[in-house]
Amino acid sequence: MKSLLFLYFLIISLIVSGQENQENINLIITINDELVISGIQRSKVFINTINNEKDTISCQYNPGKFIVFDNNKLKSDTTQRITLSMWYQKMQKENSSFYYYEIELEKSWFEQSFIILRIYNLDKRKFRKKYYPLKGKKYTYEIDLPSNSITRIRKR
Repeated sequence: MKSLLFLYFLIISLIVSGQENQENINLIITINDELVISGIQRSKVFINTINNEKDTISCQYNPGKFIVFDNNKLKSDTTQRITLSMWYQKMQKENSSFYYYEIELEKSWFEQSFIILRIYNLDKRKFRKKYYPLKGKKYTYEIDLPSNSITRIRKR
């Protein structure tokens, strides 16, 4: 009986300690002016450090909530560059489209109370007429934070 009780407390402590390293970020993603409720797949955060080391962190997106499973790496003093990588599947009546995004993030943004990420696919005429693409990409993005907004230069 004592061994079962010990095993129970050991499992509980491992679950709790595993969640301490987790960062929950209030993040809302819109793609082409539509709130993303589903379709985000294989999301990862890539970290480059001052020492030219590269690391990958698992993450998960649920509408309004972005979970990063290792916040120590995310908040490390040696972290220099943070890139969110994800696939998005847009379901349509007869077929579906897949899009791949790499979004550059700043470490200080994770200290904000919320982040709104607005992605525009430039294969859509409406957005192609309005925005310039990122270099080598077929999309662009803008970010809103409580303290400021990062917007792209728009076409006339």
